[in-house]
Amino acid sequence: MRMVRWVTVLGLGLVVGVTPARAQETFDDLVANLKSPTARTRQEAAAKLGESRRREAVSPVSALVRDPEQRVRLEVVRALCNLRDLSGIPALVTALQDGDATVRDESILALVEIYTERDRTGPV
Repeated sequence: MRMVRWVTVLGLGLVVGVTPARAQETFDDLVANLKSPTARTRQEAAAKLGESRRREAVSPVSALVRDPEQRVRLEVVRALCNLRDLSGIPALVTALQDGDATVRDESILALVEIYTERDRTGPV
């Protein structure tokens, strides 16, 4: 009987131990994750920062345009497209010279998307 209660308490503790505040990373957490030694973490941080549409994300995301991992560079280009800020254009132009064709293609698409949106709605 005592063992069952203890296991129940431990089980509840594990469920309760996951807090929504920790599950939702802050902007500063995401920027810090861009410097992670793990490519997957950098990639996910770039994606989430792109989704944030926060202008202040452009500079830290742009810094990864020459990341050693192709999937990170690709996500950086996609994030810069989502951010839709003209200050990300130099990084997208740099990505046009990437060794990977997919990164180059996505850079072209991002530049065209930003340009056409600007053309439709006025300055971005």
